[in-house]
Amino acid sequence: MTFDGDGSTVTNNIDGTTIIDFNLLDRNQHFSTTRNINLSWKSGSVGYLPSTNLADVLQLTTSAKPTALTEGSTIANGSSYLSYGVQNADSRYLIHVKNPKSVTLTYQGIMNGTVLASGNITGETVREWITFGIESTAPKYYIAGKVFNDTNKNAQLDANESGIAGARIALTDCNGKNLAVGNNSANPTTSAADGGYSFVLDSLPTNKNVCLVETNTPNYPSDTTKNTIALTLASDKYEYKNHHFGDTTKENGLLVLEKYHQIVDCNTPSLRALDGGFVQSVLTAKGQTQCIAYRIKASNTGTLPLDRVVITDKLPNDRGRISTLRATPMAKLCIGGVLDDHCSDTQVKVSTDSNAGTTIYTQPFTLAPSGQPNSIAYLYFNTLYQIKQ
Repeated sequence: MTFDGDGSTVTNNIDGTTIIDFNLLDRNQHFSTTRNINLSWKSGSVGYLPSTNLADVLQLTTSAKPTALTEGSTIANGSSYLSYGVQNADSRYLIHVKNPKSVTLTYQGIMNGTVLASGNITGETVREWITFGIESTAPKYYIAGKVFNDTNKNAQLDANESGIAGARIALTDCNGKNLAVGNNSANPTTSAADGGYSFVLDSLPTNKNVCLVETNTPNYPSDTTKNTIALTLASDKYEYKNHHFGDTTKENGLLVLEKYHQIVDCNTPSLRALDGGFVQSVLTAKGQTQCIAYRIKASNTGTLPLDRVVITDKLPNDRGRISTLRATPMAKLCIGGVLDDHCSDTQVKVSTDSNAGTTIYTQPFTLAPSGQPNSIAYLYFNTLYQIKQ
């Protein structure tokens, strides 16, 4: 008998037990299905795995004769077991296999077929019998993963990255409807202290396509992986692990803004001529009135696109100072390069509040994932800065 068992279900009888009774007298095979049958090893029930071939087994002496295995013995997955050389009185056995992937049962008599006695005979007799049972349980489908703090924002769960507790994960039909799960599972569920989550399905849904949908916790609002994972389940596969969601904190956000400035000639005709002089260091005023040009750099540091990005900057307006936007050079938004052909002045807007305060802002735009050409954008504008008397 050769066994290959991995916990898969026997397809011919999902919720019962198939009993195969080999009657060697008429060589017929009888199949019957019995529910809730209690199979167990018979004492002294099975034979032995010889290290020699069949010809050598036939020459076994009394001292070398194999003995039957004891009750409770196990035939390992993927291995074979032969009962040659065991007397028939000791080889009446019942074999119980649970959830095998495949089982091959081969009978080969050793030519005592005319012997009617069922006593201590070695070899085939008319009284020899084999009963072989396969027990199969209804399959369950296991889906699991982890919500983790993706500190390096590489969209992968690394060894030193911790889990995030309290994230909400739902298992849906990919159309917004939550699927029914087993009694020991909840849907939606909440990630545990280590970030782990799991679902157990008692049966396949009608549509084998399912989706895992994550809702971030307030402390980890930014995503380094998509919030939806689509899966296609298969009837012969029962475990779907390592479906992880990566998040990060606001402080470790995916959108990084850097502001640069430089004091310029108020009559500067072009922003392109200014680009080499922008700095982040503190500037010292050279008089009560001067022009200051600004460059704000927006970078996507994550592995996913950032949609509907808006850059805003409120110009100073208080008791001691005021800034106003200069019409020339015109403010520009450049996506993917520094003052290149991808710049647009129509994507930059200005608003003024009741106190004459000015806010400059962009229309929503998209930044590509980090490392791609359009993962960086620049907002340029020129201002008139005045110190009030």
